[in-house]
Amino acid sequence: MPSRRRRGALRRSSLNDALPEVSRVRYEQTLCAEFPALRPWFQKLEGERTEQTPDTLAAIWNVSRDTALERADQLCEVGFFEKQGSRDDLSFRVPFLYRPALKMISGSAE
Repeated sequence: MPSRRRRGALRRSSLNDALPEVSRVRYEQTLCAEFPALRPWFQKLEGERTEQTPDTLAAIWNVSRDTALERADQLCEVGFFEKQGSRDDLSFRVPFLYRPALKMISGSAE
């Protein structure tokens, strides 16, 4: 017996197929367009892991840990990062929406 789907229901594969283009458009036309001063910090994360610590961000951006924390907080404010943990065990995670646009690798940076 063939499976019946509700009219208008989205398939998971349809969403997955659309994600790269939606990610690119959202990244370019929202984040980069509205916050052009932050674009260099977004771009330096291309190809990196999706979860970073203050220390790994400092190394990627070639800045001090304190400066990396300030910049990461700015990226949280615009929705690019989600802050996790406490001051002693802090990390920043990129939401799924932006990962394909920057060709990011799932997982934590070491």
